[in-house]
Amino acid sequence: MEIVSNCTHTTTDDPHSIFCVNDLRIIHFNIRSLRKNFDNLLLFLSSFSLDFHIICLSEIFIYENEQIYFPIPGYIFLGNFRASKQGGAGIYVRSDITFEEHPVDLEGAEAIAVRLVFAAKRSVLLTCVYRTGRQILVCSLILFNPIY
Repeated sequence: MEIVSNCTHTTTDDPHSIFCVNDLRIIHFNIRSLRKNFDNLLLFLSSFSLDFHIICLSEIFIYENEQIYFPIPGYIFLGNFRASKQGGAGIYVRSDITFEEHPVDLEGAEAIAVRLVFAAKRSVLLTCVYRTGRQILVCSLILFNPIY
């Protein structure tokens, strides 16, 4: 692994953060409008010699019906959208990863969560939360716990 081997957290340029746990590569962007910054996101991701398993975004600023306009090849997008154009959170999951969307209901925040399922009934729960005035990437890593 070239960028971050067994890292727990690395910051590139604010507001981008890279998290690695046991070779699971996660990157977070406070994108401040997916519509406005999608090309910059793709350019930034292409600058790495490896890909990320998870791409988390806060402040996506899109409506639910607009998500089809922002595909990243090899990824599946899940989002939590506001009724207004501001805010929102989204997660791109690499398409070769088994996952299920996990319900999240946080008052005063938009959040999206996925449970990534690995071999031997091990899983990771990852939640990306946006709350007005502060973006948060919450890695609720239930790392390598059996699923019952």
